[in-house]
Amino acid sequence: MVSAFFFFVLTLTPTVQVIAAEPFAETWRRTYGGTDTEDYAYSMVQTGDGGFAIAGTTRLYSTATRSAQLIKTDANGNQQLRVTYSKSECDQEAYSVVQTSDGGYVIAGKIDPDSWAYGDVWLAKTDANGNIQWSKNYGGIGLDVAQSVVQTSDGGYVLAGYTVEYDDSNYIIVGGDFWLVKTDANGNALWNRTYGGNNNDRAQALVETDDGGYAITGYTSSFGAGEFDFWLVKADSAGNEQWNKTYGGTSGDVARALVETVDGGYALTGYTRSFGAGGRDFWLVKTDANGNALWNRTYGGAGSDEAYSVVQTSDGGYAITGYTNSGAGRTDVWLVKTDANGNALWNRIYGWVGFDGAYSVVQTSDGGYTIAGYKSDGGEYTIAGYTYYYGAGNSDFWLVKTDPNGNVAIGLWEQWGLLIVRVLIAGVFSASAIAIGGRIMRRRKLLRRQARFNDSVNRQGMIQIGTLSKELKLDDDSTGLLLKKAIEDGTLNGYFTEDGKAFITKQYLKKTLDDKLG
Repeated sequence: MVSAFFFFVLTLTPTVQVIAAEPFAETWRRTYGGTDTEDYAYSMVQTGDGGFAIAGTTRLYSTATRSAQLIKTDANGNQQLRVTYSKSECDQEAYSVVQTSDGGYVIAGKIDPDSWAYGDVWLAKTDANGNIQWSKNYGGIGLDVAQSVVQTSDGGYVLAGYTVEYDDSNYIIVGGDFWLVKTDANGNALWNRTYGGNNNDRAQALVETDDGGYAITGYTSSFGAGEFDFWLVKADSAGNEQWNKTYGGTSGDVARALVETVDGGYALTGYTRSFGAGGRDFWLVKTDANGNALWNRTYGGAGSDEAYSVVQTSDGGYAITGYTNSGAGRTDVWLVKTDANGNALWNRIYGWVGFDGAYSVVQTSDGGYTIAGYKSDGGEYTIAGYTYYYGAGNSDFWLVKTDPNGNVAIGLWEQWGLLIVRVLIAGVFSASAIAIGGRIMRRRKLLRRQARFNDSVNRQGMIQIGTLSKELKLDDDSTGLLLKKAIEDGTLNGYFTEDGKAFITKQYLKKTLDDKLG
């Protein structure tokens, strides 16, 4: 077992990135979910027609079991297809999706089998409308889970995940190994391979490499320096191990994703507890073609920051997404863009007061990004994840489309034609209401509205954007006094003009109020 030990820290604290009021080209946010369901998006791909396919899980509040879910959107995030796959009284979960060469999809994850097993790998092939063409289970009496799937150059599929043995004497599952399963085009297993030691080793992602083999990453407690280490295993086209490398320190370091880079090496991301500024930080590790570490970078603040997805961008750099709890909410979606050497160029936070996270990012054909994940109550890029704050239910699929700099257009405030007061919460705002353009708006309503137009804000404040185009107008002195107090106690940094095209800074606002009120 070869181990690589190295340490270089470039600390990046999640910062507020202000979103300009003037719309950017083709940026948006979308949620998908029901009022009585809990929905999590785990995987997303851009489809051949420019749209997106998202896979994850859904659960009715009235039940304890989860079902797999596939959502297809057009290029603007409008839902075209939503299909759920369920087994009565058993969990069926989707963790990875790819579009197949025939325009359909293959979905991989876990299913509770009819036997006493804890779970089997599940692989399903669908047509373009999400109708299942065939479905296969692979596994034994323990726990077997697929975390990643790719369609291979021969038209078949390869899955990576982990297999955990069942201990008959103690009636528990123990340990775990990387598991690689190769199938033909109809899902029939051709071979499978395990990689691991005596402890806990779990694969999280794989790629088919340019030489026709496979690179698999995840984490290991059998080898390496710490509690867990990043683990990279390279196999040939038949699954035979060629080499493996560990990366990490004395604490827990967990890899979640990898890409094969244009130079033939690899870039791995996840989180580290051994290095960095906080309890957990984003960690990006770059290797050569033989897995030798070239450099590594950490990104994060004092809290917990976990990366789940990485892409190499068209400029040779990297885009990494996951979640941070250094933002406005309990957790927020975090997107970090780096150059080719891992130096941070910018970072963006999306989210509000609840739990929001991302599991997948792609760079879209226009140079931007799309992020997929979840959102919970409480070139461009596309990010897929989850949200607890926006959307219909307790947790919803969340798809965020950004411009090449990670920005998302605003403009929603123009609908109300109000003078918008932007309140930033330092802890908890003490007043129960605040004046907006002479009107009193309850704090909860204000928070709900302001959350809808700006996902990139935290407690640290805002900077001026746009061109000042309007003078402040006050309906009465009491409104002005309330605004002045909000500036003095640090809860108000400014406001957007009602056309949404200018942000009045608190310095300008304070001067105007002083002139008007003395």
